[in-house]
Amino acid sequence: MCEIDDHQTQSLSFQEHNPDASNSIVFLHGILASAHEWNSVVPHLTQYHLLVADLPQHGAEGSESSKIPYSHATAVEYIAQLIREHAKEGTAHIVGISLGGCLALSLAAKYPELCLSLFATGCAHRFDQGEGGTNLPAWLICAFLSAANALGAAFSRAIPLSWSLKLCGWQDTSAVTEELLQDIQAATARGISGIIIRGLMSCSGPEVWKKVSESGVRTCVLAGGKLDPIEMTREQGMTLEKASPGNNHKGNNHNKAYVVRDTMRMWNLSHPALFAEGVEAWVAEKDMPVGYEEI
Repeated sequence: MCEIDDHQTQSLSFQEHNPDASNSIVFLHGILASAHEWNSVVPHLTQYHLLVADLPQHGAEGSESSKIPYSHATAVEYIAQLIREHAKEGTAHIVGISLGGCLALSLAAKYPELCLSLFATGCAHRFDQGEGGTNLPAWLICAFLSAANALGAAFSRAIPLSWSLKLCGWQDTSAVTEELLQDIQAATARGISGIIIRGLMSCSGPEVWKKVSESGVRTCVLAGGKLDPIEMTREQGMTLEKASPGNNHKGNNHNKAYVVRDTMRMWNLSHPALFAEGVEAWVAEKDMPVGYEEI
């Protein structure tokens, strides 16, 4: 049952591509980004119906998504609503990166019937061992959140944009387009980073991975080799592979973990063709392309 208020008329803003294709893929962007993060990936997947969403409190100022208050649970509900209302036959393959990958895992854990498969990268977070990708200890993250909570949005606005981008894994910004940069600046000005990280601290890690493994949703988790935590992604993959066939309602527990060497966390921007090749291979249940190393 969807937990969005029955009187709620809002919905996520999204881009739609290839509406005549028969199978849907939903794309979920990273923290502070927007649907424009996927602009270079979309042209490589013309054989699929694509729904490219702006998450709550993200996207251009004045967009539907920018008006929706953010919480991890609410974001999952709105993604589920998008799939039910716009995906072919109310189901979709889910592709997510960073924050979007964490939301994809939470979606599959709660609503496996909506998910045909998952392709989630940069989402092997364990805050009890330091936040994956930055190796920040939990106490430092909590200190950052305490300051953010005390000072509100002004705290996030006071941090230079370059610092915010690096904190969120955007180490290489050379592929950031002007449209995407404007959306990142708008999301940063809303002061949402602390809220999002706090949500991830309570909704990420082995417990969610275990629920996904038990859901039966065929899942691929990945790490960008230059920034994402490879060993933690390996641990994530091992947890996913522990699914019991008897608990697998889709009859397939073929979950995998990969590293893509020489890429940063947001490698959908720097290597869009390679990223799309991997998505297409996973969705079509083909061998993964050269460059995808199983771990």
